[in-house]
Amino acid sequence: MLSMEGVEALEGDPAAFDELYELGVRMVGLTWNYVNDFAGGIEDQTRGLTDKGRVLVGTFAERGVILDLAHASDQTWRDALELDVRIVVTHAGCRAIREHPRNLADWQLEALAERDGVLGLMGLALVVDPDKPTLDRYVDHVDYAVSTMGVEHVGLGADFIDQVGETQRELGVAEDMPPAMVEALEAGKTRFGLEDFTGPEHYSRLVERLSARGYEGRRLYDVLGGNWLRVFRKELPA
Repeated sequence: MLSMEGVEALEGDPAAFDELYELGVRMVGLTWNYVNDFAGGIEDQTRGLTDKGRVLVGTFAERGVILDLAHASDQTWRDALELDVRIVVTHAGCRAIREHPRNLADWQLEALAERDGVLGLMGLALVVDPDKPTLDRYVDHVDYAVSTMGVEHVGLGADFIDQVGETQRELGVAEDMPPAMVEALEAGKTRFGLEDFTGPEHYSRLVERLSARGYEGRRLYDVLGGNWLRVFRKELPA
C-alpha cells in the first residue's frame, strides 16, 4: 500500500490526486509539520484545512482513502473531524506523557477512538521522553493510549529513521536536515530512536516489554498489528 506524507506534490490542485490514486495511493497525510496549500501542520496550530484541503479530503471516503492526521495542526484536526472521512494517526505519542506538539492531546485520542481509528505509537526519543529514551517509557505511552482509547485503537508506528540519519551523514548532507529532524536527533543524544530500539530488528525487545506489562493473547496481537489490519480491511477497496 502506498501512502503520502505531505501533499506538496499536488502543487495546489486537488484534481492532481487522481493520478496518484490510480497508481495505488490509499493513505494521505496532508502535511509534514509545515503549512501548505491544503492544510496547517504543527508549526502553526491555528491554521486548518484550506478550501482546497476540504475539496481533497471530501473525495477520500467515496474512494476508500484514509486520512493520516500525523503532523497535522490542532485546527486541521478540528476541521477534519467535521468531514466524512476515516482518520488514523500513523506515528505520534501522548501529550499527557510527553508535552510536544507532535503528540496527541486527550481530545484527539478520544476523537480518534470515536471514529474507530488507530494511533501508531512513535518510537523516537523526541516524543517519548528525551530524559528517559527507553522502551519502558515507550510502553508508558502504550498504556496511556490504551487507558484513554481502548486497546482496539492502539498500534505501532515506530517511525524508524536512524538509518536515514546515518545515510545523510555518510553522504555529507546531514547539515541539510530540517530543524524538526535536528531537534529529534538532539533529543535522542546522537540517535533518533530509543535505547536498544532503532530498527525493525529490535521489535522482539518491544514484545518482551509489552508482555511484561500484561499484554498477551489477543491484546498483544491487536497492538502489534491486528488493529491496523482491521482498519485497512474495513476501509480500503477490495
